[in-house]
Amino acid sequence: MRLHLQLPEDLPLVVADKGRLVQVLANLLSNAGKYSPPETDVELCFENRLMPNGQSDRVLPMIVCSVRDHGFGISEEDRKKLFTKFFRSEDPNIRQAKGTGLGLSITKGIIELHQGEIWVDSEVGQGTTFAFTLPQVRVPGGLV
Repeated sequence: MRLHLQLPEDLPLVVADKGRLVQVLANLLSNAGKYSPPETDVELCFENRLMPNGQSDRVLPMIVCSVRDHGFGISEEDRKKLFTKFFRSEDPNIRQAKGTGLGLSITKGIIELHQGEIWVDSEVGQGTTFAFTLPQVRVPGGLV
């Protein structure tokens, strides 16, 4: 796996449990490698974005992190169940990789505990993108 990092210089702060976010990134990157051909390119991107808040009509400044691979892709049917505990796809390309079916469920829980959201976009044979948001910290000018 070849990792390509896109990280803006002006990435704002987030309040987060560093260890848990490392766990999230490790799981998403591990899955990208596991469910892709050898020597695949994986992109890890961070960006600032205004995102709608699911609980109100406001938009909030968020950090969006995405992990994009060029692997087998995930069927629409499987995408509906991906974040369910113990879910394992019946697709033979995916089933060959070892796993418990807990990683994405745990990842989703961690992101939600950080007041973020996680989602997946995928097309069979084209690859998969997992993305999640984390709220930015508002810091008065000059304090950082």
